[in-house]
Amino acid sequence: TVWHLIPDAVTADMQVAYDPLFPTTINDNLIAGPQTTEGFGTQMFFVTNSADSTAGSFRAGSVSGVQWQAAQRGSVSTAAGFNNTVLGICAATMGGSTNTNSTLRGFIGGGSNNANTSGQSSSICGGGGATVPEGNTVTGNHSMVGGGRRASLSLAGSAICGGSTVGIVGNRISGSAGQDNAIGAGYANRIITGNHSNCMIGAGHDNLINGAPTGSRIVAGALNSIVGGNISSIGAGSNNLIIGSNSVIGAGNTNSIPAATGPCFIAAGNNNAARGTSVILGGTSNNTTQGTNSLLFGRNNTSTTALCGIALGQGAIATFTGFVFADGTTTNDEAGN
Repeated sequence: TVWHLIPDAVTADMQVAYDPLFPTTINDNLIAGPQTTEGFGTQMFFVTNSADSTAGSFRAGSVSGVQWQAAQRGSVSTAAGFNNTVLGICAATMGGSTNTNSTLRGFIGGGSNNANTSGQSSSICGGGGATVPEGNTVTGNHSMVGGGRRASLSLAGSAICGGSTVGIVGNRISGSAGQDNAIGAGYANRIITGNHSNCMIGAGHDNLINGAPTGSRIVAGALNSIVGGNISSIGAGSNNLIIGSNSVIGAGNTNSIPAATGPCFIAAGNNNAARGTSVILGGTSNNTTQGTNSLLFGRNNTSTTALCGIALGQGAIATFTGFVFADGTTTNDEAGN
């Protein structure tokens, strides 16, 4: 016997029930369309035969090839849409086309050319594109890609919420180890290389968290980088760089906090560089070389070996403890030079 959509003998309502009049060699399977689970075309079937290795699998939609044959069906799995393949046990693909879902308890909501290929309990909600390279890929455990195109995610407990691409580079999270990282949106943002955890890029494009940082953040902007620094943050702007730990660049362009420094803060501005343990509130081309607990604001101000030195205005140089101000017409330091 085989399940069929037939009229109820009493109410005449259409229902799914055994049809004892239909001869078949396939037992106990619900099939609508071509009367085989191994064919192609538009159909729906539910494998209930407990002797079948794919028992509990459900398929509805259309295929043009072998995507729904027994070798391509995980037990207790679900596939709908067009040319979707679900190999994972207890996995589901609910729509879209040409998606591949081969993970244990994996999920693909829709989209095209997406691949949930290893790990377990991971999801791709949608997105992808017309060709295989435009699809999203997940290989990490308990991870999620929300949508967009060309996203690649291989670390556990991580998420890429979306984003589109310009060119051929999508958002990416990868590394030798680590977990619990996230990219919100944008394109060509990367959290890569090494063992990194709890890192985040909110949006923007071509932002990078690299090395083995923990707890670092780039909120937005473009071409900003945190390399190896733990618990460091860049708020926005472009071409900003942090290599040190426990440091912050709020915004601006081409500001930097290099390695081997203590906690530093650059609020905004352009071409500022903070070393030692210092604060640059803003302006242009301010520089701390070895200053400790130094504060700069303005333009072309410098703190060299100052302890608790403050340089404000334009062209001020802090070399000792204390306050120095310059108006740009002369160069002053704490000694009155």
